[in-house]
Amino acid sequence: MFALNPELVAWAYEITRDMTLPDDEAIRAERMHFTNHPNARKPPFVLVGEQLAAMTFWHGTMMNDWANWWVDYWTGGKGEFVTSAMEDTGIVQALTYLDRTGRVDKDRVLVLRAGSNYTMPPPGIDAATYLLRENEGYAGLNAAVENLYAVGSKVVDAILAKPETAMADKP
Repeated sequence: MFALNPELVAWAYEITRDMTLPDDEAIRAERMHFTNHPNARKPPFVLVGEQLAAMTFWHGTMMNDWANWWVDYWTGGKGEFVTSAMEDTGIVQALTYLDRTGRVDKDRVLVLRAGSNYTMPPPGIDAATYLLRENEGYAGLNAAVENLYAVGSKVVDAILAKPETAMADKP
């Protein structure tokens, strides 16, 4: 488990939380199927939460329940599963090793993810059928990439303009 610097995360969230992010009809139509999950029905927005990275691609309600339990367990009940991933674990592991050698500062690491698809199907559709439909393309992929750029740019621009604001306690 890797924990990011909570002050840096809070700072980045504060400057991006009210951003208006791209939305379109395909995304809107897809998210309306998720009748049991109010956050899944919202237009794209910035939030803070935990990511569960696994070496196996998974999908479905049972695996989503497992992800929620696993995040709850590893965070001592303080975290909430928000997104799945694979690659960020390797990157943060490498940066942790480099931190130990003094080459990087792991307290300056932020992870930005964008949701382009769901980890489980909406009510009334089984996981296999929904996953097969995903092969036709993620409805939210283009907006997710745009959102990553918009949110990430705002954070990077703020750091470049005033680096001491982002990491006041660091040299």
